[in-house]
Amino acid sequence: MASVSKVFAARLAGLVVLGPDGESIGRVRDVVLTIRIGRQQPRVLGLVVELPTRKRIFVPMLRVTAIAPGSVTLVTGNVSLRRFMQRPSEVLALAQVLDSRVRIDDPELTDLSGVDVTVVDLGIELTRSRDWLVARVAVRRHRGRLSRRAPVHVVEWQHVHGLTQQALAQPGQGVSQLLMQFEDMRPADVANVLRDLPVKRRNEVAAALDDERLADIVQELPADDQTDLLKHLEVDRAVDVLEAMDLTTSRTCSANYPRPTPSGSSNAWIRRIPSRSDAFSSTHPIRRVA
Repeated sequence: MASVSKVFAARLAGLVVLGPDGESIGRVRDVVLTIRIGRQQPRVLGLVVELPTRKRIFVPMLRVTAIAPGSVTLVTGNVSLRRFMQRPSEVLALAQVLDSRVRIDDPELTDLSGVDVTVVDLGIELTRSRDWLVARVAVRRHRGRLSRRAPVHVVEWQHVHGLTQQALAQPGQGVSQLLMQFEDMRPADVANVLRDLPVKRRNEVAAALDDERLADIVQELPADDQTDLLKHLEVDRAVDVLEAMDLTTSRTCSANYPRPTPSGSSNAWIRRIPSRSDAFSSTHPIRRVA
């Protein structure tokens, strides 16, 4: 199948990653960008690839020899198995950029001038220098919950303003695109994704999930990550999530996490979240019983 030189980042999510001999290495989970100073186009550094073991690694775009509608092929099957760790200068296209707010000054879209629009995808292109750059941004006008869904417009990068690391660090960003990716994923897989998200996005996702779904996911996290996530929830919400766990876990949690008094600290009730190694312990059962 013919390789493409233009693709939208969201279309890459879930594509199988193949070695030169056709062997499967893993699946694409995100696209790593660097947002440059001034009006220069963001550069695509590489892909976050999830291995069959659920471990996520970084594959540089220089290793990518072809992108087809159903797969991404690498020039070599030898890749670094070091766990992906996001650097301060890096931005995740799907996890961080989608659902962010920008403004545009496209002369063909005057009705969108001066208003916030939501980023729904990023169009990347292969240049003559073999670099992949963000060339276009797909946006949608923000509407209220009861309004009809607005159409998507694809805007050239030079007409987009406000897509900076400082803006992405601001609270209150939407998570609808991320939640769409999580719809068909098992709680354990979602938990694995959350661990690799920046803290800001992790907390925004947790706030948007319903109690039952979040409870399932929390049970799959390591103890330290469980505690950290629950600390960032409102106390009443955190208690609701704990109560949404299975009955045995709820009883254990009731003993371990007393409700705070009005004068108490918002974190006073968090003492210890049982680890996954305690899953089958009679003292600290943590996993949901189907």
